[in-house]
Amino acid sequence: FISGLCLTPFRRDWKMKRLEDLYFRKTDFTPSGNMVFDQNMLTLLLAIDPNKSILDIAKEVKLDAAVFKECFVKLHKLKLIEKVEKQVEFVNGQFLSNVRHNLVQLLGPLGEVLMDDAAEQLNVAEDKIPKDLVADYLMAIANEIPSDKQRREFQKNMLDKIKAMEK
Repeated sequence: FISGLCLTPFRRDWKMKRLEDLYFRKTDFTPSGNMVFDQNMLTLLLAIDPNKSILDIAKEVKLDAAVFKECFVKLHKLKLIEKVEKQVEFVNGQFLSNVRHNLVQLLGPLGEVLMDDAAEQLNVAEDKIPKDLVADYLMAIANEIPSDKQRREFQKNMLDKIKAMEK
């Protein structure tokens, strides 16, 4: 961890989701004295882009997770990179009401449980689903629908809702 940032080895779980939400940029800081960079630190520093998430950068530079973490921490401690705050947009309440209505129509009370479980799985509040996680959220719900027919119907209905949301 550095300054509350999770930089554990990259696995497909909530910690990885967190890396998808982190953005850094190079600073204007000019260090005094002689600073020595190894190839990995230089590669990582050159790859830092405020429009790329840490996860995207990690994939791009293809460093071992431990090496990536070590270089990242050093660059951060040297004040050569800093966190960029990105504004998170959430889906509106109407969209979530539509999801809930659709699920309750298909599955009864189980639909609400699946919504709660999906939000918990993604480590987000049930009423604050980030727009960039909508597909993951809906997929997590769909994966728990026991009937193939109901799952396909839910996915078709949600595809229509997503298209309407993008307009």
